[in-house]
Amino acid sequence: MFDFVSQLNESLKTIFKNKNYLYLFFILTVFSIGLYLLVPVYTIPGNDLSFWLKIMPWWGYPVLILFSIALGLLFTMKIYEFRHMHSVAQKTGSIGSIVAVIFAGFYTTAACAACISTFFVFIGAGGVLFLNKYRDIALFLSVLITIFAIYFTARKINNKCDSCNISSSRRKK
Repeated sequence: MFDFVSQLNESLKTIFKNKNYLYLFFILTVFSIGLYLLVPVYTIPGNDLSFWLKIMPWWGYPVLILFSIALGLLFTMKIYEFRHMHSVAQKTGSIGSIVAVIFAGFYTTAACAACISTFFVFIGAGGVLFLNKYRDIALFLSVLITIFAIYFTARKINNKCDSCNISSSRRKK
């Protein structure tokens, strides 16, 4: 059963017992907001922040903030998870999932036309036109990937995943 809220709540209680992770969450969230704002500004010649903020639709701001919070939370959870692992194989798998989260974060830029222009640098005009045409699907997929990543990371932290649990002796430190 997909018990997202209870898994998330339990894992956040575990993580935020240490206040350093709470500070890390806030720092990563602000950093994500900064990246979402500044990458399009600096990758497009002749663009500046005031112009970019003018062309961004009103609904782009809440989307930007929510994705920044989600990515800040997910990275905080992944850092907690990584620090509480013992084997190299577990750490390698965790790095792969962090890379997947970064790509999910890039796809969230497909939510608005002001952000999608950043992709010219990476995927060219054809890729940008494709993402612009199917940005609703890309946004939906990135939300889905982010939610599943948060859910499964929370399960892993809560030791609800038999194949990937974190040792409770290490967790108490």
